[in-house]
Amino acid sequence: MDTMSKKNRSKNMKAIRSQSKFENWVSKELWNKGFRYRKNDNTLYGRPDISIMKYKLVIFY
Repeated sequence: MDTMSKKNRSKNMKAIRSQSKFENWVSKELWNKGFRYRKNDNTLYGRPDISIMKYKLVIFY
């Protein structure tokens, strides 16, 4: 039996963001090369997966 109500369970599941292996690999490579980035930046239109503000670059998967 579930201890959470259906509404609360739905809210919790919506908050979970999955990450692909490709996304993790790209992020790790960028970091190792010295690029500093933000993931899932809410301040940018379209909410890009990776944004590098220094170069005004965004990456969508």
